Amino acid sequence: MGAFLVAMALYFLAFYGVELPELSAQSGAPWHRFNFLHLLLVPELWLEGWFGAGGAWQISDRVSILGLALVIWTVAGSLGWLVLQRTRVAVQFDALEQVAYSTGVGVSLVSLYTLCVGLVGGLSARWMLFVVPGVSIVVAAALAVSRRGSAGRIAEHATNGDWPRARWLWWALPFVAVVVLGGMLPPVEFDVREYHLESAKEFYFANRITFLPHNVYANMPLGAEMLSLLAMVLTDDWYFGALVGKAAISLYTPMTALALFALGRRWFSTGAGVVAALVFISTPWIALVATSGLIEGASAFFWLLSIDAMLRWRTHGAEEASSVDSSRWMLLAGFLSGSAVAVKYPAALFVVVPLAAWIVLAERARGWRPLVLFLLAVVVACGPWFVKNWALAGNPTYPLLYNVFGGATRTAEEDRQWSEAHDPPNFAAGDVVDRLGKIALRSAWLSPLVLPLVVAALVWRRRMWPVAPLALYAAFVLVAWWIFTHRIDRFWLPVLPVAALLAGAGATWNSSLLWRRSIALFVTVGLLANFVVITSGACGDNSYFAPLAELRVESHRLPPWIAYLNEHRQPGEGVLSVGDAAVFDLVPPVVYNTAFDDNQFEQFVRERYEEKSDEALSHLHAELSSEFAFVYVNWGEIARYRSPGNYGYSEFVQPEVFQFLVERSILAPPVPGFAEARVEIYPVLPLSSSGAEKQN
Repeated sequence: MGAFLVAMALYFLAFYGVELPELSAQSGAPWHRFNFLHLLLVPELWLEGWFGAGGAWQISDRVSILGLALVIWTVAGSLGWLVLQRTRVAVQFDALEQVAYSTGVGVSLVSLYTLCVGLVGGLSARWMLFVVPGVSIVVAAALAVSRRGSAGRIAEHATNGDWPRARWLWWALPFVAVVVLGGMLPPVEFDVREYHLESAKEFYFANRITFLPHNVYANMPLGAEMLSLLAMVLTDDWYFGALVGKAAISLYTPMTALALFALGRRWFSTGAGVVAALVFISTPWIALVATSGLIEGASAFFWLLSIDAMLRWRTHGAEEASSVDSSRWMLLAGFLSGSAVAVKYPAALFVVVPLAAWIVLAERARGWRPLVLFLLAVVVACGPWFVKNWALAGNPTYPLLYNVFGGATRTAEEDRQWSEAHDPPNFAAGDVVDRLGKIALRSAWLSPLVLPLVVAALVWRRRMWPVAPLALYAAFVLVAWWIFTHRIDRFWLPVLPVAALLAGAGATWNSSLLWRRSIALFVTVGLLANFVVITSGACGDNSYFAPLAELRVESHRLPPWIAYLNEHRQPGEGVLSVGDAAVFDLVPPVVYNTAFDDNQFEQFVRERYEEKSDEALSHLHAELSSEFAFVYVNWGEIARYRSPGNYGYSEFVQPEVFQFLVERSILAPPVPGFAEARVEIYPVLPLSSSGAEKQN
């Protein structure tokens, strides 16, 4: 034990002393994790960012956002609780487990309901199709609870000597507050503005969920994004609804922490649950995705519950393959696994495949019934997304498996471009070492608590159930991540709750005073340091208390060229965006495309530009002037896409094309003031101004 504590101390020293290349590149000087700790000596530098550039304080403008996000989760939890009560699965849970599983099942059902209503074009009927069912669900759940007298029993897993006590969970509150406050901030992250919120915005304005040929990402499963769409519909406001949806998505993170406490308490001890929850909620990576509006927190929640349901099946329900308990656990595990796929495709590989394989190995002598039940439940949870893509795009896995299914608007060249961007970069042995080093030490937003405590569980835990299956599952995820994905950290992040559960087991394997005091010191130092990192501003936006009206127009959220377009357009006048796909902040209508879709500008212009006849250019001018007030070109984004190793971008889009359109009086010269940002805004001239018209 003493040698392990020394090794853990050395790991802490290496952890805070290692240079972080990403942050070094940003700062222009070597940056180590201990650089964050100087903020403790100058708290004014640390805290000033919490109030934004203006230094003003306002929190009242968050009340309605958080309130509606909690309403959505309350409806979801009530629905899930009713389902679990009806299927009698709930009798297996204590009170906290009921909360976790009820919200997991319920939020997935709410998401599927929103999808179905959107597909039939019913998003405009928000009172009849959303508010009335929501109120009915909450009332029904309240009546059911009052008749039963209790929502669930209190678990009795703790012993008098259990450590750390449940009161240590108070340490989680600052992290929960940061996640919730950050979740309500206007979006900054590129992917969030390109499709997580932008797709919901486009569905809202169309009053239906449909195929978006210009945004390949918006046609993949959007289970978490349905909360944003639901919020937009309920508020009848795309921007305010987006903030509510972003806040609702952030709530997956504290819910996962609650689930970890409940599950750690069940499988190990109360103390293990406490440490698991604290390790997870304090990991900077988790706070980053939760506050940015990214959806890995939703994936993590469903991954964790899926794994736990399988562990319950192996512990309680698998003695008799045809038993009612076995069937219920299979259906629950399958539905939660399918819910993970409905959030993001990779869960099919990371969750469905290993759990199905586990069922086959465990039940090979007793028939296929458990596997069939599991897969049927998977299909119920995520199948509607695949059916939607099959009906609208001709490919259930759009844009994947193009060689098998094809797909609307897809071409062999676009599929090649997609594959090159998302396939593993190489299979060199040196890359394995490099990636493991990053996962263990060098990734900027790691926690120092995860790896040492996971190792402690593997080395010291005498009771290997469920340590062994959890560790094997985490190892499988990392191996599959390296073999099958393009190896960005966000693809393995959803396995962090499993690692946190192992960390909880590792922290509590020994009850000696030396071990307890040492782990208490390590955990306290780790929590404090993680809180500084998370709230420093380097790990996501930290304007927690600045007025939202001020934040919305900050230049890094709303660049001056986007502000110009919003201010100078008349109602109904569109913008043709070239290069920039993160167009969430542009007031509709806007026409754009991602780097993997047909270039919208090229489709409008290329044929007539190459023909160059007066008649062709006249038709081009007529089309542009009838739809657009401006053509907006972001050369900086185009250069980024064309840089070595990036996604690539249409070679047709060149400055001489725009110069030609200016010379032919189709576009006016670019608006001055944005050249330094490598941005050009070309007003579309009225039709009577064209050179072709004058010649006619």
